[in-house]
Amino acid sequence: MGLLIREAWFETNRMEAIADFYGVAMKLPIESRSGSHVCFRAGDSLLGFRRSKRRSTYHFAFNVRPNRLEEAVKRLRVWIDPIFSQASERIRFESWKADSYYFFDPAGNVIELIAREELPPGPDGESMIVNVGEVGLALRPFLDERNAIASATGLPVFRGSASDDFAAVGDEQALLILAEEDRVWHPTDNVRATSRPCEIRITGIAGSWQSMDGLLKIVSI
Repeated sequence: MGLLIREAWFETNRMEAIADFYGVAMKLPIESRSGSHVCFRAGDSLLGFRRSKRRSTYHFAFNVRPNRLEEAVKRLRVWIDPIFSQASERIRFESWKADSYYFFDPAGNVIELIAREELPPGPDGESMIVNVGEVGLALRPFLDERNAIASATGLPVFRGSASDDFAAVGDEQALLILAEEDRVWHPTDNVRATSRPCEIRITGIAGSWQSMDGLLKIVSI
């Protein structure tokens, strides 16, 4: 079985705004909702938020069918403007063979719509969103936690994208974006990676992992 982020859970202190944004602006069907959480169907993944009293910000990405990227961006642009990088709103990752647009959601999360050339296009009748394709995790101490994730999950570094404070591990379907805590999330200039409660449930990995502080969980299912 290949890699797939089945569920990604975050926390938010702006539950109502989050429910409106993902349910109305992005047109993601609500899978379940209560006073303490809301969970959306995002293609083959579930995207969930649990209610919290404190502000938390995250980075995550949706894989979008390559032939539907501009359509998805046009839908979202009605609500919010893309984040620019070097005077461009469409950002090319040549080594990843992908194009991305970044946005802020109402809670300040850095969300990304990414179209990967090596993912197949989908017919017009299918959802533009393939799945939750990336989740960012803030790690400290970075190298120790990165190595622990690699040992527990067996996830390989993706196309050489590793340094002393950053690594992307996984494949085109499912990537974990590992960043040293306090590193600025691309393409912003002021949103820093911060360790906040996050649970990711993934198929296709060797085993589970939990951060030293217990806030971050990667669960093999």
